[in-house]
Amino acid sequence: MTFDLSDYRKAGEAQKLSRNRTEAPKIVAAARAAVSAEAVTTSPEWNEFLTYLQESRNGFERILKANLERLADPRVITPDQIAAHRNEAIMAKASIVVLDAVMTLPKDLLEGRKRAALLNADEAVGP
Repeated sequence: MTFDLSDYRKAGEAQKLSRNRTEAPKIVAAARAAVSAEAVTTSPEWNEFLTYLQESRNGFERILKANLERLADPRVITPDQIAAHRNEAIMAKASIVVLDAVMTLPKDLLEGRKRAALLNADEAVGP
């Protein structure tokens, strides 16, 4: 059995529709959450909350930097010291990643709404 260009295109469209159907519920849920994200991001309370999160993030960055500097110090010689500084650095980095995710969540939700609108537009046009 041979395939020509039209068969290839049909198969590609079928895969695209299948992928869209799989992602659609997630994207639609994100779009619904985006409505509340807009309300949150325009409030002064959200900006104050972001200030607290940023201060925490800055603190964790200082902790991370200090522990990385201690790990580079040749006077840190015992395995316990190395493990302690390494663990502190890992925990600080993880905290930074989490705080970044929390601070960008509303923006991510709003982008999800845009993706949902594009997905709905693609399905309306059809193959």
